[in-house]
Amino acid sequence: MNDEAAVNYQSVIDQFSLGLKWLDETFGACARPRIGWQIDPFGHSREQASMFAQMGYDGEFFSRMDPKDKAKRMEELSLEMIWDASESLSDAKLFTGLLYSFYWETSGFCFDVLCRDDPIIDGDSYDNNVQTRVDDFLAYAAKVAAKFRTTHIMIPLGGDFQYEDAHINYKNMDKLIKYVNERQADGSTYNLFYSTPACYLNSVHEGLQTWPNKTDDFFPYASDSNSFWTGYYTSRPTQKRFERDGNHMLQTAKQLSVFADLKSEQQKEDLDYLRQIMGVMQHHDAITGTEKQAVSNDYDRLLYDGIIGGASNARDALRVLTNLPEGEFESCLQLNISECAFTQDSADNVVVTLFNPLAQTSSQYVRVPVKEENYQVTDEKGRLVASEVVPVAWQVLALEYRQNTTQHELVFKASVNKIASYYIKKVDKNVETHADDDSETVVQTSEIKLVIDNNTGRLKNVEMNGVSEAIDQNFAIYETYESGAYVFRQKEDVDLKFLEDKVEFTVYDGALVKEVHQQFSEWISQVIRIYEGVNRVEFEWLVGPIPTDEDTAREIVTVFDSEISSNGVFYTDSNGREMIKRVKDKREDFNPDLGRQPISGNYYPIVSRIALEDSNKRIALLNDRAQGGTSMQNGQLELMLHRRLVQDDGYGVGEALNEQKYEKPLIARGKVYLILNSVEESTKNVETHADDDSETVVQTSEIKLVIDNNTGRLKNVEMNGVSEAIDQNFAIYETYESGAYVFRQKEDVDLKFLEDKVEFTVYDGALVKEVHQQFSEWISQVIRIYEGVNRVEFEWLVGPIPTDEDTAREIVTVFDSEISSNGVFYTDSNGREMIKRVKDKREDFNPDLGRQPISGNYYPIVSRIALEDINKRIALLNDRAQGGTSMQNGQLELMLHRRLVQDDGYGVGEALNEQKYEKPLIARGKVYLILNSVEESTKVERLAEKEIHLPFWKFFSSHSQVNRNAAAKPLADFNVWPQSVHLLTLEPFSEHEVLLRLENFLDHIEGNVVSFNIRSILDDLGGVEIRETTLDGNMPLSEMKRMKFQHDAAGSRPKTAEFFTSQHKPLVAHKSQADSKFSVSLKPMQIRTFIIRNE
Repeated sequence: MNDEAAVNYQSVIDQFSLGLKWLDETFGACARPRIGWQIDPFGHSREQASMFAQMGYDGEFFSRMDPKDKAKRMEELSLEMIWDASESLSDAKLFTGLLYSFYWETSGFCFDVLCRDDPIIDGDSYDNNVQTRVDDFLAYAAKVAAKFRTTHIMIPLGGDFQYEDAHINYKNMDKLIKYVNERQADGSTYNLFYSTPACYLNSVHEGLQTWPNKTDDFFPYASDSNSFWTGYYTSRPTQKRFERDGNHMLQTAKQLSVFADLKSEQQKEDLDYLRQIMGVMQHHDAITGTEKQAVSNDYDRLLYDGIIGGASNARDALRVLTNLPEGEFESCLQLNISECAFTQDSADNVVVTLFNPLAQTSSQYVRVPVKEENYQVTDEKGRLVASEVVPVAWQVLALEYRQNTTQHELVFKASVNKIASYYIKKVDKNVETHADDDSETVVQTSEIKLVIDNNTGRLKNVEMNGVSEAIDQNFAIYETYESGAYVFRQKEDVDLKFLEDKVEFTVYDGALVKEVHQQFSEWISQVIRIYEGVNRVEFEWLVGPIPTDEDTAREIVTVFDSEISSNGVFYTDSNGREMIKRVKDKREDFNPDLGRQPISGNYYPIVSRIALEDSNKRIALLNDRAQGGTSMQNGQLELMLHRRLVQDDGYGVGEALNEQKYEKPLIARGKVYLILNSVEESTKNVETHADDDSETVVQTSEIKLVIDNNTGRLKNVEMNGVSEAIDQNFAIYETYESGAYVFRQKEDVDLKFLEDKVEFTVYDGALVKEVHQQFSEWISQVIRIYEGVNRVEFEWLVGPIPTDEDTAREIVTVFDSEISSNGVFYTDSNGREMIKRVKDKREDFNPDLGRQPISGNYYPIVSRIALEDINKRIALLNDRAQGGTSMQNGQLELMLHRRLVQDDGYGVGEALNEQKYEKPLIARGKVYLILNSVEESTKVERLAEKEIHLPFWKFFSSHSQVNRNAAAKPLADFNVWPQSVHLLTLEPFSEHEVLLRLENFLDHIEGNVVSFNIRSILDDLGGVEIRETTLDGNMPLSEMKRMKFQHDAAGSRPKTAEFFTSQHKPLVAHKSQADSKFSVSLKPMQIRTFIIRNE
């Protein structure tokens, strides 16, 4: 049975289609189940009930319910009810029943070999216990009967891992039935017989009873007041994302298989395998993350194999459908860490083929991992497409297992109907600047002018902020011997050795960024970078592997020489905050002994900034990590970048500082930033880490973000004509008794928000603006807004999460606004309809939140969580299932990642402590924010949901495989359909049949009935006839007849048994009939399923 919290409705429908089809083909139509037997999932969703109804099911039964809810229902005889499972679909009503006890055997009557209950002994023996056994059973049956409305009760016999010896079970049950029924001769009213849930429900239906109704869902599930099963909403976040990738490939492969008419046995086998493993992933101990680690690893293996098979089908199809009959069409499954094997060596002459699983043409931004070079992107008609190269966040580059050959991403916007190819070509915009003459090379933006000396290849002059200064920047080496990890100890009488060879360099002159690539030696290189509109110069250095000799270590510095008269005075930061004045060779309170170590004795810690000035000008260097620095000459600043030593200094390490990575000496990469200004203006320069009241504004034509420079966090969002103060942060729940199932915070321990100032950098491109933020050592984020896209993207990176012996940590992101939500928020149900939530409330009972007030307010978020007041609405959309809540007015919270130290005792048997590459798991994902007016927001959110759930799938090929003489095959055009029609499924169904499933994804408030004609689709797919089925595709809709039950509110009991049938005339048509026969109408939220038979 599938989970009901973390699953998306599309995947649930797919797995029912697959399973019911197998039952039909294997056992025939009589084997089709009529009842949903959901006895073990940990909470129950309204959308699941709606899907059961749409598949023609009569009802469902389950066994888990909050004990407070169950107790109240027992008192009110409402353990069985009618579930109104949709606010938009009037016939989505399903009889729903809760088992009296759990789904285990009846207490005292477990006859399995694993049980110790007394068997029924009926022989002529002293041990004969028939009387007591029957008395006990009838007493139990009477207790059950007292809690139900009809004269029929269902008593399950069995449980997990039972019926290992079925004979023993049935032998005792036969006796029980015999002797219970013999009591009828003495006036007993009990008749006991073998039955099924379907037969039981049929008897209940014939009883013509009325029933209470249910309108929301059964989340969150609690097994007691200290155990709300809300942790599994987030458990194993990377696997939850991987399952989404599996569905993405499944929909892509299914559609492409139809378009290309793939028929080979291998192709069918590959597609079926992916279908099957995606079905397995919906299991209530798979996508939930509530399995052992070894089982989780096996799920990953199976799903990876399935995706590879699906990708093989997609490749075969694209070779038929495009002008690349020999195209590689490789899929890159590590784009989540900005890595693609196909482009890691070169993205020159690469074709990116995009497949759009949606019905309507979509415009989306595409990101391709590339090296830092200049590229040109063109579409299939040779038209130039705007593009730019942006850096990958350094935190991603720092992942040890990542191949760092590509450290940037090429970004461009693509518009795709179903299939489109874009061509990437590397272009030379460089100016060669290594002539042996007195010439200079000028590199400049509207704000900064750099002059490179062509004779030395080094920086010569900087002009910015109305100030010009001769600045020579170089690298130099301290050759040392007795230095250690603690001590910098230069050799006496050995001068600093500057690099003297001419520097080879190349200039890349882009519209958004200008770059000077310099090679100083075999193992020292650098890129000087200036961005349009950014008022600082960036120096990105690469040093290593540093060579050493037996008696010579080397310590590498960068030195900036100017003509500023600093007179031995310079300034360094104190832990990234206030600045301290330094004077060469001096101390405040004493005269230092600098006779042997005059340079080391003038070194100071530089955490963020070192500067010097005279009466007119000021130079500041800002760095991206702590370093040592000094000013040993007038107008000179020096920073130490890297060290490789040959001795221990004797202060405790016990070994030389000689770092190795990948069996080679360490290579280090980093950045230094230069700001030149007048003395009056320099410290006021807008730096993203300034401790003042300034703000940084990042905006496109549609969205404006304000970053608070004092906190480094988001402060305000303006979009869709609405402005709102929004503070986004990360926070930590420190827990102990949480497990894979249960989120259980420590009592009286508050949520701990990250309070350190966030260091951030803004990348201001023409197509995309990015704010790179570092919240802690193991939490970082990129906020991203694209030109023309009306949502804000937050790409988070969390881990490895530190834990202590008695402290687990569960990480959330929190968005605080000033919207007056008054405890009300909205969450999706399996990615479809939204359900209103009220903090601390349930529809039918008062929950016990005394011990777990936060966990008891958590709900599953599969696609969206939102809140609003009378004017504004904020929605967060996610890329995988997560837990979420709103604990404060105007606040939304999503749990991103969990690392635990205990098992919660509910079945896993081990702590949720995922490891990858022998280290705690690092997770990366995306959350999207939409701010809008209340009237407009939800429709926009629906459209965004579809693009997030099923974006373009990217395939990579070599341009050399393009065959200009091969024409692309025309495909069915779904753009003729109304905008709210979603192509939910298009797949091969049998040898000569295709399944087509269409959905109106707007609800009754957002949209209306839409009508359109599908004759052209039938023709495009080579169809002969079409017939309509139930949701799963396996029963003709004309045969659908399911039980209808009356609400208590109806006022009277029905006189005869009633049934639901289709509310519309099922579509059945042959291609020879008129076009009017192929007309389809979809009510809001309605899904209609068709089987098209081909020639």
